[in-house]
Amino acid sequence: MGYISRSYSEDHGEYYHKNGGCKKDHDKKDRCHDKEGRTVVDFDFSNQSGAVTLATAAILGAIAPEQVIGDVDFDKACNGDLVWLSGSSTITAPVAIAVGTTIVYRIHKVRKFQNDPLLGTVIHTVTQPLPVLLAGQSIIVPIDFVDVLSSREDGVSYVLTVGGTAVLAVALSATISNTTFTGTQYSQ
Repeated sequence: MGYISRSYSEDHGEYYHKNGGCKKDHDKKDRCHDKEGRTVVDFDFSNQSGAVTLATAAILGAIAPEQVIGDVDFDKACNGDLVWLSGSSTITAPVAIAVGTTIVYRIHKVRKFQNDPLLGTVIHTVTQPLPVLLAGQSIIVPIDFVDVLSSREDGVSYVLTVGGTAVLAVALSATISNTTFTGTQYSQ
């Protein structure tokens, strides 16, 4: 499993503005402002390629370990900058799933000196209890969170992971695919 990641910083914004793509107000440096006066200074996204399969035994509390399914990176941070993290992911049942299993998405905030993204601070969790799904049925899970940066956070990454838990003595078997994870950084 892998994912595709792209980043568009100020160079992309300048090209976009010079070619008339933006209809918002601009400052003297031709930067775009939203209605609250914030400036979009960076954007990054990742699209999951392939699929991740989560599986557990039919044991109460069995856990499918976390797997990385996307990340977004920001090189520069100013005190008070906001990062809007959003995305969606598809959970598909390869075989029928009974009530009693849960899929857990986590956003980890990782500093540039940390080698293992799973050691980053968990800043947001989306817990999705699965309804009864027949083989081949899918549900889409939205992911949204806003983080406030501080001046000491240059080189910060946000890593999206997925894992699962058998809440009852029910086996978990689910495929996670079509995940898109985006991050937009706004300055003050």
